[in-house]
Amino acid sequence: MPRGGARLCLRHCAARGAGGGGGPRAHPQPGPGGAVARPGGGRTIPVHAAHPRPAGLRPGPARAGGRGRRGGARRPLPPQSCDARGRDARPRFPPVVGAQAPELHHHRVPLSGPPGFQVRHLLPAVERQRPRDLSRQAQPGRLFPHWQPRAAGRRRRARPAGRHPRDARRDGPAAAADVSAPVEFFFRRAYRGPLKAVLFDWAGTTVDYGCFSPAAVFIHVFKNRGVDITLEQARGPMGLMKRDHIRAIAQMPAVAAQWQAVHGRPWTEADGDALFAEFVPLQVACLAEFADPIPGVAETVAELRRRGLKIGSTTGYTREMMAALVPEAARRGYAPDEWVCSTDVPAGRPAPWMCFQNAQRLGAYPAEALVKIGDTAPDIEEGLNAGMWAVGVALTGNEVGLTESEVAALTPEARQARLKPAYERLYRAGAHFVVDSVADCLPVLDEIQARVARGEKP
Repeated sequence: MPRGGARLCLRHCAARGAGGGGGPRAHPQPGPGGAVARPGGGRTIPVHAAHPRPAGLRPGPARAGGRGRRGGARRPLPPQSCDARGRDARPRFPPVVGAQAPELHHHRVPLSGPPGFQVRHLLPAVERQRPRDLSRQAQPGRLFPHWQPRAAGRRRRARPAGRHPRDARRDGPAAAADVSAPVEFFFRRAYRGPLKAVLFDWAGTTVDYGCFSPAAVFIHVFKNRGVDITLEQARGPMGLMKRDHIRAIAQMPAVAAQWQAVHGRPWTEADGDALFAEFVPLQVACLAEFADPIPGVAETVAELRRRGLKIGSTTGYTREMMAALVPEAARRGYAPDEWVCSTDVPAGRPAPWMCFQNAQRLGAYPAEALVKIGDTAPDIEEGLNAGMWAVGVALTGNEVGLTESEVAALTPEARQARLKPAYERLYRAGAHFVVDSVADCLPVLDEIQARVARGEKP
């Protein structure tokens, strides 16, 4: 096109061409008085003084009705913004100089800005999710380098899913190896194998139906010091190490008041040592009388061994007491593979050390493959603190506190009245399951095995 002909505005008029054709149109030439008359009888439009129109500019076609897309003619481009062919020669994204304010195009959208300016609203949806500092690239052909057209015949190379290669170029070689998608789920290690061991308590769980042996001795040693305690007070801290059990009884308000009244002073740790020294020989002497296995224990243990489970045990008794109890219980039909007493570890129940030492001696792990069974709240807490499954025994143990003959004489209503609070106390202690006796444990162990196979933990 000759230099004196119509100068085309490709930036404004290509998308807003007259007549709805969408093509470029020529700006009309100003007439006398600095105004432009639109073809077809349109109104006269003044030319802005800041944008003089070059001489020889021919008017272009107009929209029907003599008005543009928005009701008027487009403002012409200044001559310094056009190239020799009449096209818009202004840089699309002018470079940023210093900390100048961002420039605006005809829709007043920022194109660039000071260092740190983010042109997020100009990016596609994928780019808007990754804020970046684009000020250093705010120059023609550099803002979005991956938008440049590919050479003819060049095929797009498939890239792995994950981060875009430009992120690796920006973040350096260390980040280039990380091309994985954002992690939303994490692996949780879960044991799904078989149960490996069961740890039983002794008195009230496997031997001594009703747990009478320790209670009777506690009553006797306190009576020798002039303090009468009830059977309920003697049974209250059952399951603890025997020295701790004596301390817990002496610290009960009613017992402490009696001690103060009889001795004229409060109970001390020296008194506890003296009571424990008196307790040990009396307990050893009577253990053989309470060594009979509770009905169903021998059969249950035999079935567990047939299934490949190992049998361990924990107790609040001392080693001196267990030396008298273990041989007698074995002679009568119950002998665990391992037993650990409270004096073998730094602290007794509810600390988990006896459970851990059983697991070590039995070679059984992880903890969710072991089950702790006992008749007291400290038994349950011991198993839970060790990370094991915990099963409470209500009817034959300390919570009901009756002999086998006394339980058999109960009516169904009386039996239920005694069992309900016992179940509630063991469940409140944290037991996963509660049963009447060890003879009822096999279905519970099957349920635990099914839960372990699903990857559940205690």
